[in-house]
Amino acid sequence: MTFLLPAILAAFPGIPDVPAKETAADLVKAKRESLLTWLRGPDAGDLAKADAILDGYLDYPAFAKSVLGDEWEKRTDPEKAAFVPAMKQFFRQAWIRQLKSTADFTVAYGEEKVEGEEVLVPTQLTLATNSKDDPRDVKVRLGKSDGVWKVRDVISEDVSLVRSLRSQCLKVLKKDGFDELLQKLKAKIDAGNQ
Repeated sequence: MTFLLPAILAAFPGIPDVPAKETAADLVKAKRESLLTWLRGPDAGDLAKADAILDGYLDYPAFAKSVLGDEWEKRTDPEKAAFVPAMKQFFRQAWIRQLKSTADFTVAYGEEKVEGEEVLVPTQLTLATNSKDDPRDVKVRLGKSDGVWKVRDVISEDVSLVRSLRSQCLKVLKKDGFDELLQKLKAKIDAGNQ
């Protein structure tokens, strides 16, 4: 009986297709392809197009909160409001830089692993022109934000981007304070724009 459903839907074009449930791994694949299409296309210089793709893919508030760890709750609302956009700019730059450096790699996607309320999507990147090189292991950690899968961390060769940044940020925060941390972050962003 279930084999009739596709025939019925085809017979009545006014009935929309029911979309398949998108997995976190499907999203990682689709967003990489969208970003590579942007990078290789005529709009490669138009960062607003890449930003539009990334904004629906990266969980900037979760990145910011995770980077500050326990220090997040100690921050004032204005400090949080200043830190999230700075982290957004930083992560956008880092993502595009990483995309450019791995554009010629083939990606093998492993089976996603559920870890609590998050999902880990393992990948292996191999240089397309030299498959004899050891593949790079990269895991993408995603969680749901407003019902949509979004990236919360990237683990490359067992090094978490969030943990690495947390270590650096907390060192500056404890030594020089929040204002200096924000200034250093903005200076790093400005240097990346040149």
